[in-house]
Amino acid sequence: MGALSILLALLSVTLCVLPFVTYMAIIPAFIGILLGLADINKNDSRGQSKTKGIIGLVINVAAILFIVIWGMFFSIEGIDEDQIFETNNQTTASQQIPNN
Repeated sequence: MGALSILLALLSVTLCVLPFVTYMAIIPAFIGILLGLADINKNDSRGQSKTKGIIGLVINVAAILFIVIWGMFFSIEGIDEDQIFETNNQTTASQQIPNN
């Protein structure tokens, strides 16, 4: 479970930087936190190493912070995906050559 927690953290960070799915990347991060906590509890009761669970937990928390900061950066800068596409549509419409 600890290794899966680490993989989910990496997936979260990867999804975060993709357009349109920035905040959906929080879902695998929360699942990774739960798996990391479960791995820590399981290995603690068995007397085994808790390293993977702790690493997964820390990376998932960092991933959530990164997702929030990344989303805030785009909202503070006023960059909106809809504005990007509207700008592209306006420039292509003005660049069209009328047929005579």
